[in-house]
Amino acid sequence: TDDVAAWLHVLLSTGKMFNDYGEDFEIEPAHLANSKATDMESSGIALGGLFYLSIFGDNDNVLFFILDADGQLAAATGNEGKGGVYFAETWDDIWEAEDADLSADFWKNVIQSEPGGIQFTVSSLPRQVAPSLAAFFGTWSATGMAPGGRKELLSRLK
Repeated sequence: TDDVAAWLHVLLSTGKMFNDYGEDFEIEPAHLANSKATDMESSGIALGGLFYLSIFGDNDNVLFFILDADGQLAAATGNEGKGGVYFAETWDDIWEAEDADLSADFWKNVIQSEPGGIQFTVSSLPRQVAPSLAAFFGTWSATGMAPGGRKELLSRLK
């Protein structure tokens, strides 16, 4: 969509890292443009139209903010459309799983698996936190909290 293209242009052309350690969120434009999303504290692309905006390791946890450019995560989670932003959280044992290529098919298998049917710990299955990049960054700017991020979740518990 035009929204995705416009925001990707902004993210890729700045050349500057964006981070918010309160949210455990970090975008490294060089990784986003030129890397496969395959390890902790990176970002990049994966099969199935996924762009990992942020992969952040926090102790034993790994937090993922994912742009679903092709709509495959949307279909797997009961949402519609392309360009939504998703959040997922696992333990760091995800990197030991044989099939952890972080593709759309990988997440579909995780979502559809029976309890105990995967090789790593999932704290939060992928869930849509914003329908678009504009909504994601617009909400973050207006509230000071990444949609679906840790600050927002903590604020709901208060």
